[in-house]
Amino acid sequence: MVFVIGLVGFIIYARHNHIVPFDKMPLKKAREEAVISNMIEDDFYHFEAEIPNTIRLGGGNSIIVYDTTAGKVISHNQLINVKTDFNHFFEGFEKNKAKKELDSFNIALVDFSPNEPYFNLLKTNVSRGFYLGIYRELIENIQSWQKRYNSVIVLSKIFPREDGSSDLLILLHSYLKKRNNSPEKQLKAEVAFLIPCRSTTQHLLDFVLPKDFNGSADVKHFLKMFHYSYPDIKTVRKYWKFDPKRFELRNLKWNFD
Repeated sequence: MVFVIGLVGFIIYARHNHIVPFDKMPLKKAREEAVISNMIEDDFYHFEAEIPNTIRLGGGNSIIVYDTTAGKVISHNQLINVKTDFNHFFEGFEKNKAKKELDSFNIALVDFSPNEPYFNLLKTNVSRGFYLGIYRELIENIQSWQKRYNSVIVLSKIFPREDGSSDLLILLHSYLKKRNNSPEKQLKAEVAFLIPCRSTTQHLLDFVLPKDFNGSADVKHFLKMFHYSYPDIKTVRKYWKFDPKRFELRNLKWNFD
């Protein structure tokens, strides 16, 4: 009887003081993550609202914004979360390694949830070195960032150059929990890359768009539509961790497969 009373007393005390196994932190964390997930999903489905003369093709976690006047894809927007399957990407890398006689590939850039009817809208010709090198490194980093933040929105767009080559613009953003006691509980983290579609030995950070970016007006206009804030490199390094081993692998092996 004394044992039972003592056990009940301990349970009441432990529950009141949040002692494990009655720790409420996991439940609190789950609720916070659900709020963040809902916020980022709301952002995702409203992205194309500010772009005139466009319609949204697809649905679910993959949306193509199509310009009905120009007859071309404006951007490919994707919600990357725990349900995202990266396997077909990595299978594609392994499959295409054997095609060493080819100098380039016609691929659907950054398509995390493949949808056959829209492949012809997304395909672009890129160099083999780009596809097996920095592109692979970028995809693997995005996979890591999704695991870190649970949900990440990825916007991608191809910008053609006058010389016939092209650049890939990747814009990512997510939400982070602030560590201080600020009344503003969420902080948006974002980063944008403009990467030439060719083999390179440069670091991904070299392609982050700086505040003083004075390149293509089309690129600046696109980022303005999505209210991009041009974070500095220090901020980018803080929130988006780049795996140095992948950078080494790219330059020592992937670029030369």
